[in-house]
Amino acid sequence: MAGKPLSKGGKDAGVDVMVGNRLFRVCCGRCASKVKANPAKYAAQLDAMVLERAAEAYPMENCVVNPKRKLDAKAKTAVIAGRPVKTCCSGCMRKVRSKPMDHIPAIDAALAKARKEATPEKAAEMVFVSTCRGSPLCRSIRKSVRINARHTSRDDSSLKSI
Repeated sequence: MAGKPLSKGGKDAGVDVMVGNRLFRVCCGRCASKVKANPAKYAAQLDAMVLERAAEAYPMENCVVNPKRKLDAKAKTAVIAGRPVKTCCSGCMRKVRSKPMDHIPAIDAALAKARKEATPEKAAEMVFVSTCRGSPLCRSIRKSVRINARHTSRDDSSLKSI
């Protein structure tokens, strides 16, 4: 939030903040308080960063809900369970939001396939969720996804508000 690094001397210095089922990594207690006071604002910022990083590397050409429909300029995008998701229409996006774990495995499988088929340079550009190892933001996204997966295994309704 303040633009401060989340590491000092090569060691992780970030502060974890859980709000609902979202994990945020911030630089200090003051920023943690800001996130807790207005989580929607900072969730939107985090989602925008995830979508920006994944825009060109999204692994699917068709809708994750309706594979017969191609994704085009009108595709709906969102971050669900820590992953960028594109659907052909708002109706399909509602379906993903209502039962994300019915659709997220298809995105993960498409990403794994795209990484295997890509050149090393192109694979390095496919940075979302599990591919980035160095960035505190990406580590926090991966951790959030693991937390969401644990909640989902017990109750799919825990992810409806993402």
